[in-house]
Amino acid sequence: MAYSADPTLSGVASELSGVGLWAPLAAWEHEGSSAAAAGELESIGFEALWLGNGAGLLAQAQRLLEATARITVATGTAHLATHSPAALADAHARLSARHGRRLVLSIGGAWAPAADHPGRAGYALMAACLDALDRTDPPVPAQRRMLAALGPKMLELASRRACGAHPYTVPVAHTRLARRILGPDSRLVPEVKVTLERNPDRARAIARRTLAVYLEKGNYAANLARLGFARPELRAGGSDRVVDALVAWGGPEAIRRRVDEHLGAGADQVALQLLTDDPDGRLPRDGYERLAAALRSAPPLAGGGAASG
Repeated sequence: MAYSADPTLSGVASELSGVGLWAPLAAWEHEGSSAAAAGELESIGFEALWLGNGAGLLAQAQRLLEATARITVATGTAHLATHSPAALADAHARLSARHGRRLVLSIGGAWAPAADHPGRAGYALMAACLDALDRTDPPVPAQRRMLAALGPKMLELASRRACGAHPYTVPVAHTRLARRILGPDSRLVPEVKVTLERNPDRARAIARRTLAVYLEKGNYAANLARLGFARPELRAGGSDRVVDALVAWGGPEAIRRRVDEHLGAGADQVALQLLTDDPDGRLPRDGYERLAAALRSAPPLAGGGAASG
């Protein structure tokens, strides 16, 4: 795909470039043949498949790795409340032995268990998880793990203890800030929500159904507040300004522009989550084909990726 960058950085998950796809775990589990879907997405040029959190995340990652030959499969994100360091390390060891460097573990959710451990902040929980991954036999190397980092402290931790960051539900302004904090030697892969709906009212309604779940959570609200969005703007799925910053809508051309903006702000790869009005939450495979065609026809972005930070 035209957006692929030259992966010249040493000591990081250099395969993370171009454009990937992010989908909730339930969408993959709903799919009649997730293996066929994964093979199709690999064949039309996407660089990575990012899987949302859930109890079956690691098993689904294995199925997708077995169904494909080259594409990166990444957890987006394995929450600490759902996956122990031991389980993550075991999956990494088994799947890496079979599939080489195609598995990347993005780890997050430290804010959730922190509510049940008032004496330990989310930062401390994440640091403890990384310590445990360092001690496993074999260890999970920093080059194969990322953090679902939003705030400055967690981004700084990602720059030191992982190959980079996979922020979720973020505008371009966050990508620019994250690149400054991470520095040039870390990978940055923001998840970016998009919809192919061109009608403004329908597009924003589709976006708000998903955003409402996240804008009510303290970590996402705090992150957007740092970026200049007032708390009242986050109510009821977000104001038009919030929606338009977090979700690209208006057809393939608009999505191409948003991808360009994130890459220009310092992202190495953009993980697109395609939102639709399908009540069953299935994988939007027709939409993926339209996205792939639009992205293939786009000229390469000069100066994108880590080197542009």
